[in-house]
Amino acid sequence: MSSDVLVHILLVLVGFVLSTAVHEWAHAWTADRLGDPTPKSQGRLTLDPTAHIDPLGTLLFPVLGAATGGFLFGWARPVEFRPGLFRRDVTMRRGTLLVAAAGPLSNLALGLLCALLLAGLGLATGGMTEAHSAAGTVEALALLLRVGVTINVVLLFFNLLPVAPLDGFRVLEATLGADHPTVRFIEQNRFILFLAVILVGWRLIAPLVSMTEGWLMQVAALG
Repeated sequence: MSSDVLVHILLVLVGFVLSTAVHEWAHAWTADRLGDPTPKSQGRLTLDPTAHIDPLGTLLFPVLGAATGGFLFGWARPVEFRPGLFRRDVTMRRGTLLVAAAGPLSNLALGLLCALLLAGLGLATGGMTEAHSAAGTVEALALLLRVGVTINVVLLFFNLLPVAPLDGFRVLEATLGADHPTVRFIEQNRFILFLAVILVGWRLIAPLVSMTEGWLMQVAALG
């Protein structure tokens, strides 16, 4: 295995661990703000990645995806929350929708931040001055930021797929209600549907990922 491949795997792993930590923290922070103390009591109201890592989803699968050039996906330990503990002025349906949406929205914000930092370094278009090229740390940071844009856009759209246990299913459930036939069908066939997402998920979200990456870079360059 070449050094370039090893560097790519390391960057993907670091980017994925940090991005999923932000994603799960966003769920925990939103639930806590809505009055549910569950995430905080379980130690999930933190940006410390070790509180959110799932050995398979956060470490093994992203490494395999990066090493094989396949579909990059994975997950962290889901944040547990209890809608029944939300404040009285927040309905369980609305609160669930807000908590579920917080994760993907955090990835959109983090992806934009990575793009803005790239623009700040003068690297949003992939160009690099001689001074930048000579500075290995700056080059490594630029590579990490580019990987960060991709990872967060992938996490954004992958988690919005309406398949349990992804956030998109929580959004669908909160919107339609748990008794809706579509929601019940997805819940009853969650394993098969999630396996199908793993196998063909990249084809479903690839156009959106590519388009959003380009949009984030354009916004960053204009900023």
